[in-house]
Amino acid sequence: FYVFNISNPSAPQLLGVVPGPWELDSWSIQGGYLFCASDSEGLMIYSLADPTSPTLISAYPTPNDCEGLALQDTYAYLGIQEYGFVIIDVSNPYAPSWVATYPINTGEIETIQLVDGYAYAAGGYPSINIFDVSNPVSPVVVGSIGEGAWLQGVYVHDGHAFLADQTGLLHIADVS
Repeated sequence: FYVFNISNPSAPQLLGVVPGPWELDSWSIQGGYLFCASDSEGLMIYSLADPTSPTLISAYPTPNDCEGLALQDTYAYLGIQEYGFVIIDVSNPYAPSWVATYPINTGEIETIQLVDGYAYAAGGYPSINIFDVSNPVSPVVVGSIGEGAWLQGVYVHDGHAFLADQTGLLHIADVS
């Protein structure tokens, strides 16, 4: 991946490149660390102490492609292709540890959004699973939405889930 200085948006400057043999599907920054979901490597965590040269500090291998990623507090929520919804404790980013898995046999979780104690995990059929993650050690499915299409994106706002599918359609669901 590439690191840019965008302090002047009309003239971004390339600061660094972190080479790798992997494809990054999702990433997020929290507490001075970059968390990456990689198809071949699983969850990778980089220190951003020097943002021009992120340093890999740990990796948590996954049994299949790691695609969806969301962070909240000290937990990383992952979508693992043909495996399920996985929660990893990242309170010590140098030694992430497994917390829970909820098996999903419906393909993959492309994207995850966390809102008010719920994880909205989109991808596969049904198109979205909604988990109560108020207790991350024991996630519970509280609902699902089948839109009849493979979803690739989810954004939840004001009681509505906005769902993008691979055909280019936007679906809107009431999740209040």
